[in-house]
Amino acid sequence: MLTQAENRESERRKHEASLLYAFHDSDKYYSATMCDYGDDGMCFVAGYSLEPGAEIFIRVENFPDEAEGHNIREWYNAVVQWCEPLPDSDAFFYKVGVKYS
Repeated sequence: MLTQAENRESERRKHEASLLYAFHDSDKYYSATMCDYGDDGMCFVAGYSLEPGAEIFIRVENFPDEAEGHNIREWYNAVVQWCEPLPDSDAFFYKVGVKYS
């Protein structure tokens, strides 16, 4: 069985930034915090569990201009690949991995 890191097509770069996400069939936006990003996807921490296969829109805020050619301030279509509870958290938070679509 491949680990999440071994299953990725591109290298991830650690960076913490605020983001918004919304489901395709909703006009309600949720806040989250990005942990890392790559050419094919990203990981973020959310206050809600997201089902693998869910299609979402993501927009990262306060992303540095020097971000290696990424224009991640645009809205991205993404599909949730995995979601797991964040260990050792006093509140209920989830780490979410998405792949850009």
